[in-house]
Amino acid sequence: MTNRNDSIRDRLLASEKHTPALKEKYEQEIRNMHQKKIGGFHRGVWLTTAVFSIAAGIGFLVFSIIAPPEVHFLARMGLLLGTAFSAGWAVISIKIFRRGSINLSFDQNAISGMSWVFVVFLLTLFFLIAPKDVNGVHLILFGLAMLVGTAVQFIGNLVNQSQMKTATTLLEIEYRMAEMAEMMKSPQERGPEIKP
Repeated sequence: MTNRNDSIRDRLLASEKHTPALKEKYEQEIRNMHQKKIGGFHRGVWLTTAVFSIAAGIGFLVFSIIAPPEVHFLARMGLLLGTAFSAGWAVISIKIFRRGSINLSFDQNAISGMSWVFVVFLLTLFFLIAPKDVNGVHLILFGLAMLVGTAVQFIGNLVNQSQMKTATTLLEIEYRMAEMAEMMKSPQERGPEIKP
């Protein structure tokens, strides 16, 4: 029984033929869909972002170390958090600059996620250390405004990611249908097969 199943499996695998030209076209379209090339000006923007992130990270780290003893512990933690996020921004910015393109899946998700997490942590710190007067209210309102802006950007990224997944799935279906149409052609229509 096992030999018979193996035989059926082997025949099914042998009947599935991949057309190299179609497969290459499909993979190229997927790459084009997920990578957005950036020109000289935009590369300069990402390089500037990287330099600014590195400088900000060093500044946050130095301030967290040399801050006077009366500075609240949570304020120091906020500075260290700023150092960590600055390092993350620097890494992503340098990668995008060197590559000359943005990966619309990974890079966009990383940027969106880091922005959201940073603002949530920052707002939490604002709630914990804000003075109980008008200045504290202003600080919290500023944090809430940042949270709303980041939430809009985060939701926009989720919509873009779902659209890209749908487009990728449709492209795969189109590729499979083109492959099946190629297999249904008669040998004369297909042309001579190239044997390895």
